[in-house]
Amino acid sequence: MLSSMSAFANSQFETYTIIYGGGVDDLGLGLKDQQGKEYHAYCSQQCGDWFEFDQDSLGEKLKNQFKGRQAVVDLSYEINAGRIVGPGDEDELYFIKSIKLIDSNQRKPWLNFFDLKQN
Repeated sequence: MLSSMSAFANSQFETYTIIYGGGVDDLGLGLKDQQGKEYHAYCSQQCGDWFEFDQDSLGEKLKNQFKGRQAVVDLSYEINAGRIVGPGDEDELYFIKSIKLIDSNQRKPWLNFFDLKQN
């Protein structure tokens, strides 16, 4: 039970606003929580087809239609362990475990994340 509690303590499942995104070797997003705190989190194959080639950086950047969108994100702070190029293997980074865009017309967006029906 203790190990599952420590894993939960590192997880931050909440609503964020997407403020930027992109990368050269590894794609990531800039996320802002409800209190205004900003995070840079690596996508880890979770973000979808949200990026396009950026001539200036010769990498990828977030497509404009995703900037400012809200998303329900399961965000975790973990040891890199060789997943991201650049930071050391022992560095701790934010990783997106799952992400779901919120439909602005949806009354209870968290239900969609769990594939539940709204009343």
